[in-house]
Amino acid sequence: MDLKNKQTKAILIGTLIGGLVYAVLMTLFNYSYRQDFSIGKFSANFIFFGIFMGWLTYYNIKKQSSK
Repeated sequence: MDLKNKQTKAILIGTLIGGLVYAVLMTLFNYSYRQDFSIGKFSANFIFFGIFMGWLTYYNIKKQSSK
């Protein structure tokens, strides 16, 4: 497998898992305060935190490959 493909796969996995875990934790936190489930909040948490985690994964891979 090409190095570029491995990096892309790692970034995508980091994005999806990071966003999903954060969105689920925030949904459980809201549920503990007796708030109803909101697909909008879940989606926003998943997308925005997922993008942030994807960027961090990309930055870390880029930093490690330059050493």
